[in-house]
Amino acid sequence: TWLFDRWLPATGPCDYALVGVRSDGAEHRADIRRVGAITMPVELEFTFSDGARLRREWTLAAGEGTVEVIHPARLRSVTLDPDRKLFELDRWNNRRPRRVTVHPLFALPDFDAYQLFYGPYAWYDDYHGFQLGGWVQGRQFFEAGPLRGRHSWTASLARTSRRADWQPSVSYGTPLPFLNENLRFFGAARYSPRTATVEAILEQGLSPVLRRDGATVQLSWLLNDLRDPVARDPRAWQVARTSELKLRFLHTAETRRLKRSGSVRAGLGVRALGGGYDFGRAGLEQHAAFRFSRNRSVGVRLFAGGIVGSVPLQERIYLSGGLTATPEEPASWAYQGPASGQEHWHYTADVNCRGWAGEYLAGRWGWGANFHLNLIPVVQPFFDIGNVADDPLAPALARPRMNAGVRLKLSWLYADFPLWRWEPGAGGELIFKWMLGLNLAGFADF
Repeated sequence: TWLFDRWLPATGPCDYALVGVRSDGAEHRADIRRVGAITMPVELEFTFSDGARLRREWTLAAGEGTVEVIHPARLRSVTLDPDRKLFELDRWNNRRPRRVTVHPLFALPDFDAYQLFYGPYAWYDDYHGFQLGGWVQGRQFFEAGPLRGRHSWTASLARTSRRADWQPSVSYGTPLPFLNENLRFFGAARYSPRTATVEAILEQGLSPVLRRDGATVQLSWLLNDLRDPVARDPRAWQVARTSELKLRFLHTAETRRLKRSGSVRAGLGVRALGGGYDFGRAGLEQHAAFRFSRNRSVGVRLFAGGIVGSVPLQERIYLSGGLTATPEEPASWAYQGPASGQEHWHYTADVNCRGWAGEYLAGRWGWGANFHLNLIPVVQPFFDIGNVADDPLAPALARPRMNAGVRLKLSWLYADFPLWRWEPGAGGELIFKWMLGLNLAGFADF
């Protein structure tokens, strides 16, 4: 009865925390707190410099307390639940001192240790030449989908051979549980002599983390400062500094036959926060996958958006993909060639009519619909339709451009090949374009 009464009527989690360790000569004390509502037997292990390991139990019903041992050697560590018997949500608070591990490049997530990573960075393009540098990263657990790490940060530094400049970048993210359990903060700063960005995001989850149906609200501030447009396509870039407050609502839902996700967003560019432009924007993006069977489906993406006020060229809505100012790889968005994010790398954004990849067609208003068919492995035919214009009432906006092609997909890697396109006044034509892309969600299918 005592065991089931602690579990079946309870609604909270099971979690214990080791909140402090003290030593006074041969007397050693560990302070424990029960964080969750559910109680279970608790065991502690004291490890000493002479190799001795002493174990003690703690009273179940108490909300907090102290466990004491007597031993003449120096105390090295204390571990709560050393045999991992508890069904805890958080094991990070079960050890003093914290355990830290160091790994080159990659390692599987560790529930008990703070992980540090390091590695080299290397890239080449015609504008920068060789880009060589390195990065370091720290994380408590990790960030992936519904799994939320704490105190996750990354720092990188690279130097380019042709431009002879340094490009540092830092980012940090963590939950804010002292406000509520589903609130998170993320901040990032990136700098080069030619461009800089600063970003801060507050993200509030509105539903339980592991539910298939979920919703999230994001409030963010983004400062983009482009001081030198050298090597960027003048059809899409100009010297500009924008400061934008953004609000996004994201949602997901899944049934046996239908999987949906999407976002609604609004933005306000303000000079008072360091920008050079006053503007407003709104956009809607929705995804749906209709399943016929486990490996057969039809996918649909819908987009509509507009922007009013004074905006630089890079803030417009693009017919193919979108533009992202990043100092680490500005060449990816700057010019034609294999590294161009508008020509040979596919990023699903804006209208996404892939038949116009690399042509930088844009306007203040845009809409689009993208379809793909998943019937046989690897090969996925697609069809895109949409248009952009500066005037929302212009007849040209309602007359769609269309393209069709095929995607070759293998797990998380894919290649898009637009083969035909049609536009008002010009009719249809055969084309050949290619774009590579990565979809990390595809790792689940590997």
